[in-house]
Amino acid sequence: MFMPSSPPRVGHHPLGLLGRFAATPCLLEPYRHPPSIERVCSCLYKLLHVRLEFERQADREDRTLTEAEQPRLWILSPSASKRLRSGFNLREDLPQWGPGIYFWGEFERAAIVAINQLPVTPDTLWLRLLGKGPTQKQAIQDVLALPTPNPWRNSALELLTTWKISIEIIPQPDEEEQKFAMALSQAYLEWKEKTIQQGIQQGIQQGIQQGIQQGSQQGSQNVRLEMAQTALKMRFGSLDEQLAAIVTPLAQMPSEDYTRLVLQLHALSREALLARFRAESRGQKV
Repeated sequence: MFMPSSPPRVGHHPLGLLGRFAATPCLLEPYRHPPSIERVCSCLYKLLHVRLEFERQADREDRTLTEAEQPRLWILSPSASKRLRSGFNLREDLPQWGPGIYFWGEFERAAIVAINQLPVTPDTLWLRLLGKGPTQKQAIQDVLALPTPNPWRNSALELLTTWKISIEIIPQPDEEEQKFAMALSQAYLEWKEKTIQQGIQQGIQQGIQQGIQQGSQQGSQNVRLEMAQTALKMRFGSLDEQLAAIVTPLAQMPSEDYTRLVLQLHALSREALLARFRAESRGQKV
């Protein structure tokens, strides 16, 4: 559920089609694989439930909901079969929204977005990243091709890097996940290089060669810290005080030990992981 903090923007939105979706209250339902008929019905049920809550709130405030306040449902799917579209009697609205977006009737206020059918334009980039296969691979390349000062580029690279790390700590990723991780490699390398360069720049600003070397080392350490933190969050959901305390020791491990431990996280309980670092802090070999 997304609630915009400001009135709808008139004209082009910097986030393109995604920005248009989020210009009014909406439910965003992203799917990695095309949803079944039952899942689509579940999405529609949730929309009706939310609409009823909105109406009740308006009644309590003794007012009528405006058009801009009415919630919409956007189901984001890698594709949408002809059977699914015909079974729900979905139709495109090409003049208003272009290809790839299939709507229920006016009163339902819902649509399925077939991401693989969206035109390959800057306007659809942030939705195409949620596609699959060639669609998603092209979108990743489009992100990398954005101008370096672009404010969305760096955020996207960080999120894609996090995605790559989360795949790599899966015990047995399937072929699709492995291919996707490879497609993310260039995004990861660019993000890593940017982080290292930031450290170098800090050293340059100090005006001494030693600062440059330390900056490079600091940049590499920053990469390690962020990867370690992300890996722990993916494994345990959140970082409490004890887990946060081992982020730095984990990042400072020798490269071989660090990589091995990150890849073993899926098999370690929280208690076993903490016990390992407690033992190492006492100088014991684990």
